[in-house]
Amino acid sequence: MRKKPSFLTRLRNLKSFLKNAFPPSPVNESLKGDKYTSWVVLLVAFASILTYLYFTGKFYEDDKKYEIAKKRFVDSIERMLEAPVVLDSVFLHTPTYDTVDEKIMEVAGRSIKIMSHGSFSIPQMTSFLLAQNKKIDSLTAHEFVATYVESADREGVNHDIAFIQMCLETGFLKFDGMVPPDLNNFAGIGAFEGSQEIDRYPSMREGVIAHIQHLKAYGSKDPLNLPLIDKRFGNVKRGSGPSLNQLASHWAEDKSYAIKIRMMMEQCKRFR
Repeated sequence: MRKKPSFLTRLRNLKSFLKNAFPPSPVNESLKGDKYTSWVVLLVAFASILTYLYFTGKFYEDDKKYEIAKKRFVDSIERMLEAPVVLDSVFLHTPTYDTVDEKIMEVAGRSIKIMSHGSFSIPQMTSFLLAQNKKIDSLTAHEFVATYVESADREGVNHDIAFIQMCLETGFLKFDGMVPPDLNNFAGIGAFEGSQEIDRYPSMREGVIAHIQHLKAYGSKDPLNLPLIDKRFGNVKRGSGPSLNQLASHWAEDKSYAIKIRMMMEQCKRFR
């Protein structure tokens, strides 16, 4: 009777079979003979694993910080909505959030695109403007707001952002900043420290269109649909501020600029 091969014998036979079936490649042979190369390969693999673990952990940490910042921002909006509607000049013109968390700024406006459709209606925005400045005639306010909506829609700019930015820059047309009302400059274009001359426009309509076109210069690389009125359109790096946050970083030194616009947008929603 033939004796059965032992387990070790069968294991050696399998090893021999695999060796004959899959002979080592020249690359494997060279690595086997070069101990330094083998160590380098191991170190690179080890470093890659450590890098992967570090960045996955970092991204997880960033996600946690983002969620915390988002909650803080939502809470601040809730507190603001409970406060009186009138937004005073301290809020409008003072950089009250100089040390604001960058994550909160990201929450405030990273998803709001300059080139998008606005949702506020003309009566809604008119009511919001009149609630903050009771000296404006209601028909004048309606015409002014309608011009913003019409011009923004023609250029594809979000009229919500354009209108609220105008409210922030002019103090709801009270013009209590460095830009006087006779310039028809509703966005502070050219109004910065050390500027020789602030931009002037001959009519309300042209001033509104200039603002819209200046926003489009930051928000898009597309050509204008209306005749060029913005005097500084060519000075802007086209498409460099497609979202509210990115726009704010170019437009103003106030670190809370995007947050103020976003909060004022939330206030305007109350007038539906």
